[in-house]
Amino acid sequence: MTDLFAKWKQTDAPHLKSIAVGGHPKALIERLSEDLLEIFRDAPLLDPYDLYQHLMDYWAETMQDDGYMIVSDGWREATKPRLLIEEKDKKSKDKPDFTVGRVSPGGKVKSVHEAKAEFKIGFEDGSSTTFCLDNPGSSVAVRDKNNAVEYLG
Repeated sequence: MTDLFAKWKQTDAPHLKSIAVGGHPKALIERLSEDLLEIFRDAPLLDPYDLYQHLMDYWAETMQDDGYMIVSDGWREATKPRLLIEEKDKKSKDKPDFTVGRVSPGGKVKSVHEAKAEFKIGFEDGSSTTFCLDNPGSSVAVRDKNNAVEYLG
């Protein structure tokens, strides 16, 4: 099984790594899925269509949006968190890249406590929010509703 997966990875990793602006995500997933079926066709005790379905489900839930962002905006832009603004009258299918927490309207930063990758931000109204950085060493900015920086660290 490991050898089959290594063969599929060797076959298709270059296709994943080469997707760029102007690429075609639909053609990419067709290639990945067809190669998966072909390579795992004769695998003992394994239904290649189960693998295919897992790949297609993951594509639909996660990879598809990422693929279209990459071919539209490029790798660097696609890796940046996106700002989602919820409108009361509309339901959005988009999921946030991460959620920091809810802050009371007009809440002003009172304190920031850093401990390696964890930040706890206290507000003047007594509320607080805590979050962890995925990549310690990255900068953090807290902005008010007018986009003015309240904290930069």
